[in-house]
Amino acid sequence: MAGFLGNLKVLEKLWEWAEGKLNAEEIKKLLLAKTGGRTGCNLAAKRGNIETLQKVWNWAEENLTPEKINNELLLGTDSKGRTAWHLAANKGNVQVLHKIFEWAEKKLITREEINSKLLLGTDFEGMTAWHGAAENGKVQAIQEIWEWTEKKLTREEIKCKFLLHNTLGRNFWCLGAKVGNFVTLQKLCELADENQTKE
Repeated sequence: MAGFLGNLKVLEKLWEWAEGKLNAEEIKKLLLAKTGGRTGCNLAAKRGNIETLQKVWNWAEENLTPEKINNELLLGTDSKGRTAWHLAANKGNVQVLHKIFEWAEKKLITREEINSKLLLGTDFEGMTAWHGAAENGKVQAIQEIWEWTEKKLTREEIKCKFLLHNTLGRNFWCLGAKVGNFVTLQKLCELADENQTKE
């Protein structure tokens, strides 16, 4: 199913066919199928396709257990350890970030999981979603994620995970400079200064 996510009408037709031809177990496999190591949820988040993401989510709620939705769609990772949250941040898909955060808060995961798996969750390179947004120059995503972290994390958690180095020895300055975008660097400096003044 993941391969059809670019076209909502095709996806809906495929789903209609699947409901008529497949049993419950096969439907579950279809929802959790991966293309290139990514589930439909991962792909829709990366592409910023909020309508498709919502459709996949609705079908998942009808057919999967909360544990499966949580572990394999919401927090499931691709071959690089990135969740839908990471992929949306990397592309600057702020609407998708809001939707994922809303689902996380309302439905499936605890505050500790929101902190550890969304806000502080890292991919295989030790990059949080915030680092990914910084590396890709996605200023609005940087700001949105920062606002959520301020509500959910302690100053020390923010300092350790966001402002210091990742596992490859890169900090937010390196990531922001990599893009060569003055606006990105300016935003990162503002947020770092803000964090310092609140201590």
